[in-house]
Amino acid sequence: MPNYFSIRRSDPPEERISISDRGTDALMNILLLAASELAETESQKRMTVWLAEHDRKRGRGTMGFCIAEMPWAAESFAADKRFLVAVTDAASQQTGWEKLDYRPNSDALMPMLRWFRKAFFRLQPADVNPHALESWLADMEPDDPALNGYPRCPRHGIYLSWCGCQICNS
Repeated sequence: MPNYFSIRRSDPPEERISISDRGTDALMNILLLAASELAETESQKRMTVWLAEHDRKRGRGTMGFCIAEMPWAAESFAADKRFLVAVTDAASQQTGWEKLDYRPNSDALMPMLRWFRKAFFRLQPADVNPHALESWLADMEPDDPALNGYPRCPRHGIYLSWCGCQICNS
């Protein structure tokens, strides 16, 4: 089943992107490789871990997410938006792809990366769920990696989530 991604929940179907399960896995893997390479601030690391938690392994069947529901913080919104655009650019340049056990299909992934890049650009502060960050943090268990120094996978170098390493799990 496909996974659907949008900027806002209210976006019409023609503004969303539908990605196969296999495509979603590959997309998340390359985004996480790039994001883990580029993340420097607490909010950038949070965004990276949030992405790792929102792979399709959280459940069966259709999933995806709305960019407006990511853990945006008002004080770092502009910087985090630039960070995520830079992540899509780095993923497009195949940053970290050598760490994968397979060769991603760049022809299939580039349109997805372009969609996400454009979506991050289009996101406005008014679109963001103002409670998403506090809700996400409140739902964490005390041993959650995001609360314990942002450990990384020793093999792939990406930030771990409560699910472990997204790439190892793929």
